[in-house]
Amino acid sequence: MVKRGFSTKLAVLLPAGLSLPFVYKYFNKENKPVKKSATKEDKHEQQVNAVKQLLQSGNVLHSGVCMIPHIEKRDKGGEDAYVVTKDNAVIAVADGVGGWNKKGVDPALFSNELTRHFKSKYENMRQLSSKVVVESLEDTPKKQSDISLKELLVDSVKDTKSIGTSTFVAAMVHEQEPLLYGLNLGDSGYMIVRPKTASVDANNLPYDMVFRTEEQQYKFNHPYQCGTNYKLPYHAAEF
Repeated sequence: MVKRGFSTKLAVLLPAGLSLPFVYKYFNKENKPVKKSATKEDKHEQQVNAVKQLLQSGNVLHSGVCMIPHIEKRDKGGEDAYVVTKDNAVIAVADGVGGWNKKGVDPALFSNELTRHFKSKYENMRQLSSKVVVESLEDTPKKQSDISLKELLVDSVKDTKSIGTSTFVAAMVHEQEPLLYGLNLGDSGYMIVRPKTASVDANNLPYDMVFRTEEQQYKFNHPYQCGTNYKLPYHAAEF
């Protein structure tokens, strides 16, 4: 078993709202705005229309990610990984276990490969990819209510060949119903917050925390994890 360096990871998920963050400015070497070409304008319009169509089709997650690696790990982008699916319905984070560095193994390889498999398998089930693998002509995209995040994680671990381990947290929003599906393995986690009904409170916080996952640990700083020398993560908590 490999312990990891102490750190705190938290994924915060908020309900989606209408927002189109497609505002661009182009500057030349003299730092003066230049007129966009028709090709760039067309591409920009296509992006906006695609997002509008996606938002009109049902619920989505508006995801924001900030990764701040330890100064000694920033040259490789850190040891953690995240993915957001093409339909903006699923976000997942794998927190690579840094203890593998002592064995000469880069923990980033495992966490990145694991999240890639997770994303690919989900998008294949939903038939979102241009390289969808179908078993028969009768195959149709799976509904989100028929997709188990735990089974996705287990299958992704099976396909991950890199040496290493990680904790894992994921959430999936239902495309039509007001439902959020969650999964947590280890001491990462997520919370759900909502705007306060009262304008002022004792702590002067604008949000109420209505749900928070509980950590899974063998002991302090030794969280549940998946990967090399660990059993498949059937013990991950689903919500």
